[in-house]
Amino acid sequence: MHNLSSLVDQLPKVEFPEMVSQGYCVWMVWGDQLPESVPETFFSFGGWEVASTDQQSLWVFPSKEVVFACAQVFKWLKSSDTRLTIRVFPVRINIGKGLEHSLGIEDRILEMAADRPSDFEVWMHLRLREAVAGVHTLKFELPASSYLPYSDQWYVFRAGEKASFFSKFSWLFIMGPAQASKDSKISQKWEQQKRLVKDISTRLGFTFKESDESLRIQIDGIRQLRSWALEMLTVFQGLKEGKKLSCLMVCLERNESRPGSLDLDLPDPDWSQFKPDVLYLPLKNVFQLGPGFEPADPDPQSREKSISDLVGIRVNTKMFGEMDQRLNVFLPKSLTQGKYDPCFYCGLKSHRIEGCPSRNMFSLDPVWGQLEKTGLEEISQGLEKLDQELSSGTGVEDILQQSTLSGTILRAVFSINHPAQHRTIRLVWRSRGNDWPDGLRQLSSFEEVQVWSALENFRMRQSGFAESSAKKLCLRHPKDYQPKTLLGFIALEKGNPREAQKYFDEAIDLGYTSLQKAYHHYLKGRMKETARDYVQAQSHYQDAERIAPRMYEARYRQGVCMVKSGHIDQALGLFWNLIKNDPVFFNYILIDPELKDGHVHFMSSLYPIWKSAVREAGSAEDLFPKLEKKISDWFDADHPSQNQFNQRLDFLRQYSGIDNYVARARIVEGSRKLFDDIAKKIEEEVILLKKDQHSLVKRLREIKSEVSWFPLAGLLLARFNRVAGQAFADLKKVSETDLGTASGFRKGHELIRSAREKIGILAKKLSYLKTVRDGLLFILIMFKTFLWTIVIVLGLSLLAVPGAAYLGMRHGMGWAYSMVDQVGIVFQLGMVIVGIFSLGLAAILTVLGFEKKKARYLSYRE
Repeated sequence: MHNLSSLVDQLPKVEFPEMVSQGYCVWMVWGDQLPESVPETFFSFGGWEVASTDQQSLWVFPSKEVVFACAQVFKWLKSSDTRLTIRVFPVRINIGKGLEHSLGIEDRILEMAADRPSDFEVWMHLRLREAVAGVHTLKFELPASSYLPYSDQWYVFRAGEKASFFSKFSWLFIMGPAQASKDSKISQKWEQQKRLVKDISTRLGFTFKESDESLRIQIDGIRQLRSWALEMLTVFQGLKEGKKLSCLMVCLERNESRPGSLDLDLPDPDWSQFKPDVLYLPLKNVFQLGPGFEPADPDPQSREKSISDLVGIRVNTKMFGEMDQRLNVFLPKSLTQGKYDPCFYCGLKSHRIEGCPSRNMFSLDPVWGQLEKTGLEEISQGLEKLDQELSSGTGVEDILQQSTLSGTILRAVFSINHPAQHRTIRLVWRSRGNDWPDGLRQLSSFEEVQVWSALENFRMRQSGFAESSAKKLCLRHPKDYQPKTLLGFIALEKGNPREAQKYFDEAIDLGYTSLQKAYHHYLKGRMKETARDYVQAQSHYQDAERIAPRMYEARYRQGVCMVKSGHIDQALGLFWNLIKNDPVFFNYILIDPELKDGHVHFMSSLYPIWKSAVREAGSAEDLFPKLEKKISDWFDADHPSQNQFNQRLDFLRQYSGIDNYVARARIVEGSRKLFDDIAKKIEEEVILLKKDQHSLVKRLREIKSEVSWFPLAGLLLARFNRVAGQAFADLKKVSETDLGTASGFRKGHELIRSAREKIGILAKKLSYLKTVRDGLLFILIMFKTFLWTIVIVLGLSLLAVPGAAYLGMRHGMGWAYSMVDQVGIVFQLGMVIVGIFSLGLAAILTVLGFEKKKARYLSYRE
């Protein structure tokens, strides 16, 4: 449960207000995360945040612009799954001395509470409905039931489909010298000061007009006003170089309801009311600028009668280092201007579509890897150099071929929209993968076929021959999407977008991978974008991203379409999320000439995430020595992980000191990943170490069991037993060692290594002992078999030989008488024969039954 009072309690107490003004308050409560576009939209419509906690915030608006801000938020979030509750009601703004202010809220409204929202809804008080009466695209619907206080005064707010509102804040900045410029020295310094301020105005894209005694500059938008106020005050307060003399400065709000009431031709204000080097602007605008500014006079004799009266401010020097400033990168005019429509392939206006230099680019350029190692100041200088080269008449193709920084930046500009260029056609046609962008790296071997010849003819601007070839291919291969793609591009260059869309639609139907389908949706989106149909373009880009979720280029183009259609705040929210997914898009925004309408805005709005990246990367770089020490402490030099982790650390070190957001993000993300992987690897190694310990103990016990049969083990196996005892001792020490420390981890590894070596020695010794064992067993078993065999054979011989002699003599055979006469010799010969026969028979019987007898014997021993 969230309570409004918990936010109001955070505000300062203004017991004796100097001024009371009517305004409106926005109380927001959200679920998981608040979309970045919401606070950005509120800020651009003139609101300022006064209090916040993790899941709720409180904003104040001095005018009915709050309704239009909510209408824009409703339009962008109504179809999303955002869980957000917005309640808008009237308040009193109590303003005290300085810039302190509190809110006067009715007690019953102050007691409002809100549960965690389950969907998106906007509630508005009756007073808001009355304030915008007559705006037909805004709907205030009575709810079926309401739990809010004064339930009959609350409406559910909706914005119609055609509702589209833009913040119309505009100011006239007037600057004049604090001293009369009749003095030649003062006049000279005044001219120098004007030149400096005009240069800043030109770079920021502001319109200016000068006279002898003043310089007038038109400022549009809250963010531009903040950037300009910060720029001017830092110069004239001496916080940065550029001050030539003291000047008087005032910002007058332009009244859109009375055109011409304030313009560049108005007479100078009464300078006697203002102090030098102080910026005067309406008090409500001071609140809208946000933190970092303070009243020029800490204890003024207040003459403000309303929140629209002028008040002088200066930069709070204590907060200057923490203030959101801007990235000092400017788009060169020569890159954003031209006499042609934006090129379908690259977006530049310096050439026609058929003359785009991108048609001579044959592969994806690794230029973003080069640019991320280039500092912001170098990129800014490179853009200035590029502007000079283009302004001097140097051709785009000549610059692209240079290895200079300006050439690198221009190649990056051409790479922003690479999916719509000829080089990507080749990659898509050869792709064997299904997903974007991985499929662009999974290519089939090149085969010279007719469609490739047609594409080459088209590249060489022989469109007629290419079109004829492609149409013939469509007839021969009606299920092939490739000639349809080519015909779509040919129709585009012929100025026939309807025909091009037809061919791209057919290619989508014929494509069989998500990569091919998403690619052609992207082409359709780009075609609508260059035709300034931004709503349809975003729809096609969304289709491409839906089919290929990692096609971040399509999401980026959605943001570009938002900028071109004036919805810069929504584009910023999209870009923020995109940069989180892939930081390389930060560099896209820095140099993309198609973002010229919102570039100044983005250079201010992206500054906070840039500073955050610098701060986090600095902290991460400070940890590099600790990471290196941790790697060397936990892993030996011969451990494969040490080399792997050191290589990753060296890769991160190459980004150190580079003032580029991508480089900083690589350091931050890479350091976190490296730290996590080291911790994960240590955890895995500890688990593996314990497993090795258990397996080695088991193996050692098996070895001991294998030799337990050996006779006289204490005498014959003394060294074997000593080595086994040492191995057991090492393995026992592993259990006693704290493996959660680097020293214990390395000691555990050493003990395991020592035990493994000892067990290896024992295993070799066991192999020898097994050979001895088997030999002895074989001899013993054979000898046993031989004894039984010779006894049996001798017994049979004692019966058989005398019997044979008796029968021979009885039948009068001579050999029987000879045997009897030579009985000694016969006996000796018989014994030899019997012994040899018995030994051979015993050997054969032993071999045939040895394994069974050995297994029976060892089993008995166990």
